[in-house]
Amino acid sequence: MKSDHFKRHALSYTLLLSAFLAVTPAKWAVWVPDLLLLLVVFTASFCGLRDGIIMSVIAGTFRGIFSYGFIIADIFACLLIVFFVYSLARLLDKESPAMDMIVTGIAFLCLILVDSVSIKIFHESFDGAGGVFSGSWRKLLTTVVAAPIFFQMLNRTFYARRVL
Repeated sequence: MKSDHFKRHALSYTLLLSAFLAVTPAKWAVWVPDLLLLLVVFTASFCGLRDGIIMSVIAGTFRGIFSYGFIIADIFACLLIVFFVYSLARLLDKESPAMDMIVTGIAFLCLILVDSVSIKIFHESFDGAGGVFSGSWRKLLTTVVAAPIFFQMLNRTFYARRVL
């Protein structure tokens, strides 16, 4: 019980830190990974479907409020990512760094696809996914490279066992 309480508080603090970095000028730096996406992927993979859905709604709301996107589209993209990652985590080895990178890359591409479709629907003068992807390929690479490090760091924090 106490362990679950600690995990929920630690996830909340990590979410707040990720949201803070998403709204500050650090979001324009290409070397800062998309921490909200990493947190959604980690929660869906390691914490389960229920926590993943909760985290995706919160992270999608943060993404929609603090970016130029649409809140509904960002929540939908994060929910889609949670269901995809959760189903893959049940089938494959979620402890593998290569799997973490592949799943995070596919999740990022899904986010780009949903963003480009929602922008195309609401703005007619838009050139499609090429415009969205041309500005975010550096962010994609840094997010994919940072995924195993971020996941191992959070995994050790949340699932560390005390040996007395």
